Formats: sequence, structure tokens, C-alpha cells
Amino acid sequence: MEVVSPRRELTGRLEAFIAGFEAAGRTPDRWQADWLMKALAALETGDVAAGEQAMQRAEVSEGVRPLQEAAEIPTDYEPPAIDEHRASFERIKAQQPD
Repeated sequence: MEVVSPRRELTGRLEAFIAGFEAAGRTPDRWQADWLMKALAALETGDVAAGEQAMQRAEVSEGVRPLQEAAEIPTDYEPPAIDEHRASFERIKAQQPD
């Protein structure tokens, strides 16, 4: 049985999340994009625990998101399109191979 590192698990989770948007042909909403960017930043710095927490938040369905947290998501910028998230993800993976 192969033991999978926590970093590899986070990388796989990010891959699946991004691929889901690519397959659907849509861009993450502001909530998803904000938490996805936080997860990518955590992966880049090696903070796997923070990355996992950010992914948990990114995956929260719209109807059950805490209203106060949703209100705190920045609105002063246009969230990146899914291809920009993919590019960031691929760059981070290339910099820090498993």
C-alpha cells in the first residue's frame, strides 16, 4: 500500500477542484475563488494544513456558507478565471515537485 504525503493529497484535491470547473466550463464564484487562492498560496508556502482548511471552505455550498464570512469576501477585484487558477497551480507544482 502506497503512503500518500499530505502535500500530495492537497495537490490531488486542488487538481480535482480545478478540473471540475474546467469540465463544467465555468469560473469559480467569488467565495470559491477566494478560498482557492488561499489554498494555492498555502501549497506554495508548504502550509498543507492551511491549504486543507482553505479547500474545505472553498467546497462549502452556497446555501450553507456563513453569511458573515461571505460578506467578508473582498469585492474590489475581479476573481481570476479558472485558466488563471490552473496556471498558478501548475507553476506551484513545478516549483515544488513531490
